[in-house]
Amino acid sequence: MDLRAQRVMESKFGWAGGIPQFACRWTIKACTADFRWSTMIFDLLPDRSHVAVYPGAVTTGALLLERSPIEVLATTLDTRETCAVPALHPQHGDRLLNLRPCALPHEPPWTNRPADSPPYLGPMELVAELPKDPGIRVVFRHDRVQALEETLAEIVQASVSGHPRSSTAARRAPRLGLPGVPGRPG
Repeated sequence: MDLRAQRVMESKFGWAGGIPQFACRWTIKACTADFRWSTMIFDLLPDRSHVAVYPGAVTTGALLLERSPIEVLATTLDTRETCAVPALHPQHGDRLLNLRPCALPHEPPWTNRPADSPPYLGPMELVAELPKDPGIRVVFRHDRVQALEETLAEIVQASVSGHPRSSTAARRAPRLGLPGVPGRPG
């Protein structure tokens, strides 16, 4: 990462000494275009009005979004349509984060569905396109779309109230048998 990008990461993304600072963090498993597992990281920054998104869990694709684009992404997932929201990339400046339905090799393309077919419930992809780079494409298959919907709803809730919805967070928390930890028996 060059010096300019490092300065942006520290000033805009809330990094301190090369370490991200955040109020809350969410991770979601998805897959890449070649169907390898990939992790998406969403960090609600301490100001609670910005979210740092790390597609593929790499800083080279890091994007900074305000709260309203997160709400647009959540609405788009609900309707299964397409959107592009404004984001800031530390090295390339203003970019767009795209969310759209995607076709998988073994499924019919979403654009070729008959008019009387039920609403699209197939996979969705988040795409961060960068100049001179294919960018990062993360595909959320059927069950992962629901996880992304829940995560975006929790981010919106946490940015407004200061706390993510405990019911969903507790339901998805691993059960390690730690006493006194909500969502974990013990």
